[in-house]
Amino acid sequence: MTTAEAERRVVARAAVIVGVGGVAFGLDLGAVSGALEGARTALDLSPAEVAVAVAVFAPGECLGGLLGGVLGDRAGRRAAIGAAALLLIASSVFLAGAASSSWLVLGRFISGAAAGLSLVAQIAWASDVAP
Repeated sequence: MTTAEAERRVVARAAVIVGVGGVAFGLDLGAVSGALEGARTALDLSPAEVAVAVAVFAPGECLGGLLGGVLGDRAGRRAAIGAAALLLIASSVFLAGAASSSWLVLGRFISGAAAGLSLVAQIAWASDVAP
């Protein structure tokens, strides 16, 4: 394999990983619209509680993005991507088991933090491995 072929493989791999991360980010951001009606009915949420559950994603995302840079620098980009995956799993558990608006809000905040962390870590990793 030539150097050019190896570089193309690295770039293709990085593009796929960052692309999947982008799709996960968009899915996470957009999935709330489809689940809101069911959550509102099942948890008997007021309009204010629904608004908080939707809006809390953004502060979580900001915190995750800020921590993504620090964690990526200290522990490594791959470790930061792994941490984002674990946070996403944790948020899924919170959201699936939400029995009150508090749990729903916490799950959405963690989901936002995972999205922000993932976004920063994956882009930083891709720039690190790019030729």
